[in-house]
Amino acid sequence: MKTLPTSFRLLASLMMLTVLFLSACGSKEGKVEGVNMLYGTESKVWKTDKELSAGGDKVKQTDTQEDERITFFANGQYNMTSPAGAVNGKYTFDQPGKKITLTPTVPLPATAST
Repeated sequence: MKTLPTSFRLLASLMMLTVLFLSACGSKEGKVEGVNMLYGTESKVWKTDKELSAGGDKVKQTDTQEDERITFFANGQYNMTSPAGAVNGKYTFDQPGKKITLTPTVPLPATAST
């Protein structure tokens, strides 16, 4: 059985957190709260409370998934951490469309010096 690369697992976890975040943003009337609910006054840490399948059934989270956190900052930056590593980047939030877009910062490749 092949294991997935860490970067792929981080990206998959990030996407899962995004979906969970979007489902948690709406109030009972289907309205998305103010943007400050996303990041508070300066920053806010989010973690998953539960995970649902596409059919709406509860999915058991692993210990690693329970340790994942994503922090949204008021300046449009985010940081996602997990036991496997961290991802930083920028986000945009489309409040009327109830959509958040995360753009990870791609590290520059190391150059060899002579």
